[in-house]
Amino acid sequence: MIRTNHFKLLTILRVVIVLLLCSCSNELTINMPKGPDGTPGASAYELWLQELAEGKIQDVCSGTPWDKQKNTMYDFFEFLRGCEGRDGDIPAIGPNGNWIIGGTDTGIPARGETGEPGKDGAPGRDGKSAYDLWKAKAETGTMDDPHNQGQKWPANEVGIDDFWRYLRGDDGKDGQPGGNTGQPGANIDTIAGVPNVIPRYVNQLNNEFVRWEDGGVGYTVFDDNSNPAVGAIVKGLPGVKDPNKEYTSVTGGFLLVPKEDLPDVKPLAERRGTAQVMYADESEWKESATTYVPNRIHVKLSLKVDPVIDGVYMIFSPIVERKTDGGDWQTIPNYLGELESQSIIAYEVAKSGPASYLPTTPYKVTYGTSHTQTGLNISSDNIQLNVNRLRKAATYLTDPADKWDGNEHYFTLVLDGYYGEQPQAPVVIQMPPVQAMPVITNLTAYVYVSDAVAKNFRVIDGEFDIGIDGAKIDKDLLFNNNFSKQTETVNDVEYACYSPVKDTPEVYNVAEQLTVSFVHTPNEAHNSPRGSMSSPAFRLTTPYLDARVALTCTGSYFYSLNSIGHFRITTPGNVPGDSNTLYIEDSNSYDAVFEDIPVTYNSVLPNP
Repeated sequence: MIRTNHFKLLTILRVVIVLLLCSCSNELTINMPKGPDGTPGASAYELWLQELAEGKIQDVCSGTPWDKQKNTMYDFFEFLRGCEGRDGDIPAIGPNGNWIIGGTDTGIPARGETGEPGKDGAPGRDGKSAYDLWKAKAETGTMDDPHNQGQKWPANEVGIDDFWRYLRGDDGKDGQPGGNTGQPGANIDTIAGVPNVIPRYVNQLNNEFVRWEDGGVGYTVFDDNSNPAVGAIVKGLPGVKDPNKEYTSVTGGFLLVPKEDLPDVKPLAERRGTAQVMYADESEWKESATTYVPNRIHVKLSLKVDPVIDGVYMIFSPIVERKTDGGDWQTIPNYLGELESQSIIAYEVAKSGPASYLPTTPYKVTYGTSHTQTGLNISSDNIQLNVNRLRKAATYLTDPADKWDGNEHYFTLVLDGYYGEQPQAPVVIQMPPVQAMPVITNLTAYVYVSDAVAKNFRVIDGEFDIGIDGAKIDKDLLFNNNFSKQTETVNDVEYACYSPVKDTPEVYNVAEQLTVSFVHTPNEAHNSPRGSMSSPAFRLTTPYLDARVALTCTGSYFYSLNSIGHFRITTPGNVPGDSNTLYIEDSNSYDAVFEDIPVTYNSVLPNP
């Protein structure tokens, strides 16, 4: 009992002592030195680096995290630019230190303001970053939306991702079919106070800068007051092959960077930047505002499918494609200029050296089913190109310009020019000569009535003059419609080599390709079945006087003659068996000179 009370007493004493100590009025003063100035505010680039280090930056083109090794200022601008579908606006820093996008001063400083001095005992505050300034302005709902003309930026879209989206240039739009060519230099935005070297559009709607006529890029040079600078010297354009090469502007401040000087496949970061400009009558170089140099555009010509032989023509399906920025080959956009006045030329070439074609010996080329020599639209993926075959001489043909000399000939296809290039298709084609249709002979006409003055006859019998066992036909020229194909490599270039295919006697003897027609509008009489090497005889039903006589080949063996003459009569009162009053009168057309062909009259029809 005594020990318990003693313990309670000690506890009470301890509490009293603590209370007495707490009631004492002691004052403690600690003097600290003045804090340092605040750290300068983080720039947009520094904020981006912080986000990148934390793995928060996404590549909007691929949907994957941005490569942390790509952390230079050039990489930052590449990120801001967006996908490479078409070139977007170039973010730049204006003379006043603000971000300039598409030539518009956004009012947003590219660097944060200097932080205020830290108060005693507290660290200095960071200055506001570009993002902070942008956010404050965006939240007011009064800031223009650069991606939607005439609208304001949504006041509730103020996150860091929204900031990047605001800065990022829009992807270029795809061209619309039939779009007109943009005017060079339209809607040019400049930055005052510095030289500007601005690439000229050839099609502004689709962000096309490379000129289709020569493959170069035109620029306009502006002085510090945004006036065209004539006689200015420019060097150090970003990405060009020789950064020390100098270009001089002419009337209107124009200068041309030729295709040979453009980079082939350089990343955008190496093709955006400043250049050096020296104005006329000055001796100092000035640094320009940010400019841009496109990659060179290359063009190629190839065949979609193997060629075929069709009568007097060889038919090809070429395709013209271009390559930009090291991407895939693509068809020429149909919004570019002068697409329907291009030419593909068939040049004589040596089989052993197909790259050395002879431009002085082109073959005749036509386009399309109408066989015209104009109107080739190289943006089409359905081009039909027709190359005329060389013709073997015949006794009834005058010497044509495309007369075959009896030797083997080869040719290749070359695009006459686009983007300043003349690409050759990697093909070598052996020329398949063609012989003319055999003439007709042994003609006998049978009338409905005894008076041959009648305009129509019952039938005409005759035959194609091929000689005994086809002796008058060059059987080495009886090619079918196809080419054989082999691949050969010459000077490290792979060529497709095409050779015509001859038909065998088993095929050409029974091939019904020989047709004779008597055409008298609206009636036409022609032989059925058609003639062949083994069956040259024919019969036409109901041929009319004054009809045009045509000899046509329905395959690839012969050269058709659409008019060898007209079926005529000399005097009425024909006598059966008389071959002097009916004849086929030579028409002197189609490079042909025929003798008049006699037609025997007979009133008795055999084999009714």
